[in-house]
Amino acid sequence: MNKDTIVRLAGSAVVGVSSLFAVWLAFIVATRPEPTFPVKQVEDLLKKSSLNKGKDTIVVITGSTGGLGLALAEELYRFGITVIIASRNEDRCKSTIDDIKKKYPDAKGALDYGVVDTGDLQSVVNFVKWFKSKYSYLNILVNNAGQHYAQGDTPKLSIGQKRTTVNKQGYDEVFAINYMGHFLLSHLMVPLIKKGRVIHVASAYHFGSDGSTLKPQRAGELIDAANGQERGFDHRHRAYAVSKLAQILNARELQRRLTAANNSDVISVALCPGWVRTGMIPKGAVGAFLNRFNFTVRCGTLVMLSTIFDDKLKGGEWTTNYVLPFMNTEPGLAILKIITMLGLRMAFTDLFALILVLVETRNYGYHTQRTSAEGDDKELAKNLYDWTLQELKARGFIQD
Repeated sequence: MNKDTIVRLAGSAVVGVSSLFAVWLAFIVATRPEPTFPVKQVEDLLKKSSLNKGKDTIVVITGSTGGLGLALAEELYRFGITVIIASRNEDRCKSTIDDIKKKYPDAKGALDYGVVDTGDLQSVVNFVKWFKSKYSYLNILVNNAGQHYAQGDTPKLSIGQKRTTVNKQGYDEVFAINYMGHFLLSHLMVPLIKKGRVIHVASAYHFGSDGSTLKPQRAGELIDAANGQERGFDHRHRAYAVSKLAQILNARELQRRLTAANNSDVISVALCPGWVRTGMIPKGAVGAFLNRFNFTVRCGTLVMLSTIFDDKLKGGEWTTNYVLPFMNTEPGLAILKIITMLGLRMAFTDLFALILVLVETRNYGYHTQRTSAEGDDKELAKNLYDWTLQELKARGFIQD
């Protein structure tokens, strides 16, 4: 068999497999059920939960003037709970509270707001001071605020082009908003939590990161993920996945430290809300395509509400509202290792994410699942936690 024949056979095989896959995917999409928010399931969960004490249950939600944060705030307020809207724009905080009250005039809950920008570490410190001046305890902290370099009005970046994208303290903007600000907020608020939990809104997109940019190279230096100075396309492309892996690692390491301190009143859990129609979805043709198939914002709150109020959770879990196929199985993780070695991990994750948006609604619900192998790396989690703690202490945001 000559070389040309082998090439033709290989090409035919690729076309054949691709065609079968396309037919299967078309069938899945055509027959997918439209998920609806399970109101009774959620009501039953909240009635049984030991964490639901009505207005006496205080919940802080970052990034809650829009998207999932707002939808979660509405549900909690409707169920009679005290909700603190925690976002960076004071006017939007006020108008959000007015809008929620108009939407649910008979709700038994309570609403308040505090200004916080998780991308500005000093703003986080100021928010905690404000909270302590008004409240003596907290039950639930939902670290929900997030940003993606592909989101909203963020300027596009061509391959090879560089642009500085840093927060006020000089850290990478996405890493600061998604991870560092929430690390600091959690650290400062945990001592106030009375029978409750810290919820980290992460993402299945964390599979795109191998964790290499989260490892300190030398003592006293920034980890690569935190360095936003003149970074190029590759850094920006990976930034969201890296920050979400960091959140999962933080959730698990925080749980280990709570356990070591015999603090059984607080647990730390990470979740993925799935592809949801929020401002995180890029604009344009890609966003329009994704929004034809992904979850409504209200449906996206199912896993959030369940993770907050499920008494069966022990801490350290990663929960989702769909069954994640392949990626977190033993064969999937083995293949991911090979793909990582070939330098194709992020491209593979992007492709998998696009496929997932077409099929995830078939498995809508509430599930506990495995993360990537890196998300379960105890040494990586400990080193990242220690680095972040020392970095924030050195900058004066955490006092000994």
